[in-house]
Amino acid sequence: MTTRRLVTLLAVLAIFAMALRVSVDSDTWWHLGAGRWMIEHGSLLREDPFSFTRAGSAWHYPGWLAQLLLFVVYRAAGAGGLNGLTAAVVTLAFIFVYRATRGDAFLRSFIVLLAATASAVYWSARPQILSLLLAAVFGWVLEDYRSQGRNRLWLLPPLMALWVNLHGGFAIGFIFIALTMVGVGVEGVLAGGAERRRAWRSTAMLAGVGLACAVAVGLNPFAYEMLAYPFKTVGIGALQAYIQEWQSPDFHTREAQPFLWLLFLGVAAIGFSRRRLAAADFIVFTGVAYTGFLAGRNMPLLAIVAPPVIARHAQEILERLAPSWGKGDAGRAGLNRMRWLNVAVLVLACVAVAAKTLPVLDPQLNQQQVARTQPVEAVAYLRSHPALGRMLNSYNWGGYLIWALPEYPVFVDGRTDLYDDDLLTQYLAAVRGEPNWGEVLERWHIGVVLLEPNAPLVTLLRQQGWQTAAADELSVVLIPPGL
Repeated sequence: MTTRRLVTLLAVLAIFAMALRVSVDSDTWWHLGAGRWMIEHGSLLREDPFSFTRAGSAWHYPGWLAQLLLFVVYRAAGAGGLNGLTAAVVTLAFIFVYRATRGDAFLRSFIVLLAATASAVYWSARPQILSLLLAAVFGWVLEDYRSQGRNRLWLLPPLMALWVNLHGGFAIGFIFIALTMVGVGVEGVLAGGAERRRAWRSTAMLAGVGLACAVAVGLNPFAYEMLAYPFKTVGIGALQAYIQEWQSPDFHTREAQPFLWLLFLGVAAIGFSRRRLAAADFIVFTGVAYTGFLAGRNMPLLAIVAPPVIARHAQEILERLAPSWGKGDAGRAGLNRMRWLNVAVLVLACVAVAAKTLPVLDPQLNQQQVARTQPVEAVAYLRSHPALGRMLNSYNWGGYLIWALPEYPVFVDGRTDLYDDDLLTQYLAAVRGEPNWGEVLERWHIGVVLLEPNAPLVTLLRQQGWQTAAADELSVVLIPPGL
């Protein structure tokens, strides 16, 4: 085994080890609940069965296939199985990013590792993790077509047909195609002669593939309604104003810092390289970076498109500053010893990853993590008191309540495509204790409240005589006086 092959394998193991963590978050639970419902009823979900505020309303979610996958894995292997699935999908995604990146193995491995770190904010056991993988495949196909002349564009329409049944992030595929098409078209404008004609042919080819992908979107249970799904979701004003992942990133947080590192590395590599910056590289790189500044959930997209661009320019710098890099000859005996040493290092790395794997698969560890973030004790109380009335619940816990407490339909949860601005505004007015909070509770005939103890509504309800039925550091259950 050569040292460069070892470096590549170590990078893959490092990404798997980074991604191998407790990956179940608040939204995982309503996906599991949807998967369970479909398995139990033997049909797709077309109407909302989980809330009383939108009960019976049409709910056409594009991730039904991913929800079934998550539930099957959870039923077979618990939360640990979801952790392993998430780590495997992340690793496979960055294998495609590595394949799309050219240059020295050490350089490629470093850049891809940094890119993986920049995408870590996206790693959770939700359908969106499959969007990360499919975005990486799209990026690989488009990068190879543009820079290497390898035409695998025929893969994109069938992949789009799969994507639209896995997650609403299928719009990412169209963004990648559009940016690449514009970039190639601009290169055609700037070029001349045969290069221009070749660029126009490529632009036309990409436009045709984009159209074929649009046709492929219709291959789902809800047909071409899904074309409007991404616009419907991002058009919810409350989503943009109050949901953190849809807001511009807070670069004071540790999770957002690697995005800046990757961005600045790209700027530095392009700036110090003597290689001409291709128009398509500029448009794809800056276009995707722009989406990352608009919303935190878009930051991982830069981790997919940036490594090939950075590596192209960093490789030129490396060859210029260290022309003898990697050209030494250790002799046959030395090479044989090095191979055995490399194998030993790889075995040790595999042992280290296995040591990290076992705790992450432990059901007790996963349950402890759930108890730190979800109202487990409050759910136990409500389960033993099933007839308290309609519940006003915290948005952050709606998904877990769908999964763990189906006897109490929720007021709201993470399905932002189902709840419009009007309902989310009502929820926020009530929880924040705004002047019309009482009207909201009366309108929906609320009989029990489950919120964080520091919510303004909790203080107001206690002043109105509502009683604390259950409470801990994480949550409080309030019921009306005399109940």
